[in-house]
Amino acid sequence: MTNLIEFQNPAEELETKYVLAGAKRAKRLLMKYIHGKTLLQIGTEEGLSRERIRQILTVFPLYHEYKAKHGSNTVNEKVSRKISCQYCKKKFIARFRGTKFCSRECYYKMKIKLNNHPYKHCAHCKSFKLKNQFYSSISKNGYVKLSGYCKKCQRVFSANNYRRHYSEIREKQRKYYYNLKNKILTS
Repeated sequence: MTNLIEFQNPAEELETKYVLAGAKRAKRLLMKYIHGKTLLQIGTEEGLSRERIRQILTVFPLYHEYKAKHGSNTVNEKVSRKISCQYCKKKFIARFRGTKFCSRECYYKMKIKLNNHPYKHCAHCKSFKLKNQFYSSISKNGYVKLSGYCKKCQRVFSANNYRRHYSEIREKQRKYYYNLKNKILTS
């Protein structure tokens, strides 16, 4: 006796094999989950999204039993949510994963502190230079805005843009006069 189940048609047999294969995969995924991996980690290993792993596991009844006994394996529950503020160093419980400041006041104080720093980062040459080495302009609100590039890089970009712009204009003029010359010669 090779099969325990007798099938009436081949479609039922294929469907049963598919369900059994899905159960094997769900069991394999559940074992990874039980060993402490998160849904995202399992998903990257299997080449699936975190949501798809969750969908596969929720069909499997052992997953619900495990979650009822042990809770979830999310990163937020493993890591302590109590962190210190980057400005005042006071300990607080973070409501969100990327929180770095205990209040908006500390955030704005740190922002002012960073803006009063004498150095600025150039977006092109990736170096820190004194703020007086950057071009400044006054915005509509009356604030002083600094360029993203230092004066040296800004000059290079400006010169290149000037050359590119005027070379395009010269090229258009050259084509126009060439076409005009050909029309005159042909007529």
